[in-house]
Amino acid sequence: MPTTGDHRERKVIFGAVNPENGDFFEQFSDVANTEAFKEFMLNVSKSTLPKNVIMPIDNAKYHHFKGISDWWKDNIPNITLLYLPSHCSFLNSIELLWKDLRLAVTHNFLWDNFNSLISNLKTYISELKFSPRKIAKLCPFIY
Repeated sequence: MPTTGDHRERKVIFGAVNPENGDFFEQFSDVANTEAFKEFMLNVSKSTLPKNVIMPIDNAKYHHFKGISDWWKDNIPNITLLYLPSHCSFLNSIELLWKDLRLAVTHNFLWDNFNSLISNLKTYISELKFSPRKIAKLCPFIY
């Protein structure tokens, strides 16, 4: 897309997947920060109750915010975070889903504008959610 260099639009997609049954949770955000991460995790927690969940997670700064232990204990009782070693994203099953999303929507496409790109990402994710078997196949359980 043509750009002046003055302004860069950005969207972040937070995501979590259950590799056993293909459940997929996503949230689009304008920023990747602690508050957006907390909001996403509250939504995932509510959606997965009463089940207990172990969630592998990378070492992004907003995953290690100050006071995370106390906040987590008070707000996310059913999810235990499993921090992955640095540079081991291949251990996180959702990474193959992100790769599929990029190949299907962003690679070799030229979008007229940023909103068209976001719209197509959301459409692809919506369609993908109707195929839990495909999600489960993309996200193998490797632990």
